[in-house]
Amino acid sequence: MGENLVRNIISRDESIVVWNRSVDKVDALVTETGDSVVKASTIAELIQKTQSPRSIILLVPAGKVTNEVAQELFGLMDEGDSIWDLGNAHWDTTLANQKLAQEHGIHWIGCGISGGSEGARLWPALMPGGEEESIRRMLPLLEKIAAKDFSGKPCVTYVGKAAAGNFVKMVHNGIEYAIMQGIAEIYDILRYGNMSQSEMQTIFKELNTGFLKSFLMDITVDILGVKDADGSDLLTKISDKAGSKGTGGWTVEAALKLGVPVPTIAESLFARWMSGRNTVFHFPWMGTQTETINNPISTKFLHDTLSLVYLGAYLQGLDLIVAAEKEFQWWINLSEVLRIWQGGCIIRSRMLEILPIFYSLPTTADASEFIGSIKTMLDNTSSVLDKLKIPTPVIGSIRDYFMTLSVEKLPTNLIQAMRDSFGAHGVKRIGSDISESFQWK
Repeated sequence: MGENLVRNIISRDESIVVWNRSVDKVDALVTETGDSVVKASTIAELIQKTQSPRSIILLVPAGKVTNEVAQELFGLMDEGDSIWDLGNAHWDTTLANQKLAQEHGIHWIGCGISGGSEGARLWPALMPGGEEESIRRMLPLLEKIAAKDFSGKPCVTYVGKAAAGNFVKMVHNGIEYAIMQGIAEIYDILRYGNMSQSEMQTIFKELNTGFLKSFLMDITVDILGVKDADGSDLLTKISDKAGSKGTGGWTVEAALKLGVPVPTIAESLFARWMSGRNTVFHFPWMGTQTETINNPISTKFLHDTLSLVYLGAYLQGLDLIVAAEKEFQWWINLSEVLRIWQGGCIIRSRMLEILPIFYSLPTTADASEFIGSIKTMLDNTSSVLDKLKIPTPVIGSIRDYFMTLSVEKLPTNLIQAMRDSFGAHGVKRIGSDISESFQWK
């Protein structure tokens, strides 16, 4: 990703000084790009060949390596310089690094970057948080290399103070987990509908329309069409064990700390962990994996189901950002977050156009028809679930999430009564703020 970001920068008629522990990689970049890349053999030489106020971009492994490089930089950089960490750092780590950097008069910028390796080369979405002065100074360059939103503006902004950038990128990844699992469950429904992969590809093309039009759907269509060397479908030969790098878990962890329900994001994380199971249990009452879904499910119902997954994943993630802003007062502008997610990033979709409406934010998009059809989407999702004998943790979760939001009275009054019964925690009568305890025997 670092090399591709360098290629992106110099393609905008900019030059950059580059250091890497593997000197050969820098030599190769110089050979490829010419004078636009200036080689530094050591970190000290990197500092000597740049002028203050410097902006040093780090794209090195998080943890030990980042700490080692940072410590060396702290002793060489000038007051007012900034270090830009573009790795997937935990936001707590960013806060700690900002405190350390401040002791040296240096600004530590936690900058989320999305789009993968190809995105870094062509069109990333960038989410910097930290000292506003240093970020504003870099924005002209970042705007040159960033993707464009639906109106043609760069997908980069000053996200907010402290660790706002890393927090927003972390939540972005949590949303990504949920959407990917939702797409995979739709694939599973089609697979057990006894469809060929070619037929599945056609259906995903039909699903990839309207507010569901998105990057993750684009690549799903592509993946379903890839053949192995022998002409068979490559996807069928891929292990079902899905990896993760931590950001999904961090999102759930943050939600637990802040008391924000993100059940669908959590289920998508657990689904990845479950995919690493060592044992497959064969319960007689479950049948076998060769069983198919006898009654075909309409593309309309699948589109509604996936639309609900996208919407719920976004809302759960955005609720978490809102809670973090309230708790930490990082000056996060939710409208800007939704805007910069429109291009370059993995979770970009047309649905981002209408999400501001759910938070009473301005938008030019017409969401009236979509909002009016949410009840139908929920009913259709329930109909889909009724026909299945396969695990669909995210689809099941999203149905329950919206049903929970829509019912007038939950059964949790019984839970509170039980808490009062065994722990004298108190209950409140409907319409009252007064806590009372009762004898429940």
